[in-house]
Amino acid sequence: MAADSSGKYTAATLRVKLAEVLESWPLYRRFAYHGESLHFVNEQAVGRPHFGLLPESIRLYCSHGDCGNFQLWECGRHEVYFGAERFKQRTYTCRNCKRREITYIFHWDEDNGSTGGLFIKVGQYPPLRHTPPKELERRLDKEDYDFYVKALDCRNFSYGLAAVAYMRRVVENQTNDMPDLIAETLKAQGALPEILAKIEKVKTSIVYEDKLEVAQTVLRSRLVRNGVNPIKYLHGLTSAALHEESEEECIDVFDHARAAFEYVFSELEVERLRADQYSETIRKLNKKVNL
Repeated sequence: MAADSSGKYTAATLRVKLAEVLESWPLYRRFAYHGESLHFVNEQAVGRPHFGLLPESIRLYCSHGDCGNFQLWECGRHEVYFGAERFKQRTYTCRNCKRREITYIFHWDEDNGSTGGLFIKVGQYPPLRHTPPKELERRLDKEDYDFYVKALDCRNFSYGLAAVAYMRRVVENQTNDMPDLIAETLKAQGALPEILAKIEKVKTSIVYEDKLEVAQTVLRSRLVRNGVNPIKYLHGLTSAALHEESEEECIDVFDHARAAFEYVFSELEVERLRADQYSETIRKLNKKVNL
């Protein structure tokens, strides 16, 4: 956290927070701040105009062939004069390859002299990432993939309620698929008919908690931490946000849930691929034994 316990910033911590806003905040989200001596005065210019300082560097992923990783990006002009025009523009360049650039358009003005201000990012190119990781993309069917892309788009444009609603829908759909996944696994392992019948009953149940119980079995201990089912956690968190939180608070919920969501369902895809590879290995071995 850049601000101190009272919520106030210094000139240095303000630049740290602005770096976070540029790197990851959605468009149109308002960052209002206050503190002492946050801005500066050009004593040499007519009218002694006030200005603020953008961060010297930000940290972003660079897709250039020489990078392919997170790098520092630098801006050649850090000072931004207040009141000159409503919207300002600055470009950051990857310090490593010096080929990739990202341009921001923003509104930034001060309030009450140098004791506070308002910063709003209104545009950036290239845009914030709005595609899931490759492992997650392979896991989701077309409908759920489209829903999650819409969730990311909504988040990036500050539609927090819509973002968590789309995420919850994907969580519910994926949970509904869990009984099928475990039924296929149990059949391959030669499970007893009564066990398979129990799974079939869960598949037709309208009680979501029944499917969460099956999901707990699929996730096993590798994805369960301190006895917490991450899918139950994600569903509960997004449901509560929809009914209780503001647009901006929903964005915070989405950002907190996103890492867990992408990790859990990406790992399930990795697990499925490993199981398929194992089954194919056993099939080949069995074929050799029976030659």
